[in-house]
Amino acid sequence: MSVVPLFDSQIFILARPGAGVAERYLCLRLERLPRPYRVAFAAACAERHAPRLRNELSGIAGSGEEFGIALDLVWESAAHEGIDPSWLASMLLPCAETYRRQATGAEDSVSTLLACLEVAGGGECEPALRVSRCVVRALEEQAAREQQVQARHRGPVHTQWPSPLARLERERQFRDLTELQHTAATPSVNLVRRLRDRAAMEAGLPTDEAIFEPAAAMQRHHGVY
Repeated sequence: MSVVPLFDSQIFILARPGAGVAERYLCLRLERLPRPYRVAFAAACAERHAPRLRNELSGIAGSGEEFGIALDLVWESAAHEGIDPSWLASMLLPCAETYRRQATGAEDSVSTLLACLEVAGGGECEPALRVSRCVVRALEEQAAREQQVQARHRGPVHTQWPSPLARLERERQFRDLTELQHTAATPSVNLVRRLRDRAAMEAGLPTDEAIFEPAAAMQRHHGVY
């Protein structure tokens, strides 16, 4: 990796959620991707945090099954470029309405899922940006709550930005973007499936194992899919 891309990646990884520099970096790269790859990027972000999202949304929609169905639809829309838009809309809209009507109390979780469904429906960059922002912001809020608990028991705690898990999520987003860019001219269904499998695996990693996952392993470039 050359010095300039490495510098750019660090700006993205270390920027706060919603920071203009991070949004511009991500937007420029998403704009260069075909629609199915934008959807796959957003779906991978959500898939990595599926256990938390499913848990938070289960109290809203009655069970976590609806979340799984919605995310499956998003992945299917990424894997099938020729999917019928009207059929897809007929499936996505009811999923979105289920959560939109009952958003109070789990706004970030609802926003993440709705943005995923939106990017699946239209393939635009902006909802994919929102997915990225929501998952990173949720990790930072989690870290802030944990620091408050520690401060009550141990005294003042040094605030770290980004938190280890937020930084790891941004590193994984950068890795996904890099891999997607390699075959942007000829989208690969196998790569979409690979991102899904890996994101599901990462969702199941224990927190401490995820934090200490070697950076070199996260940023490998894969030339064959």
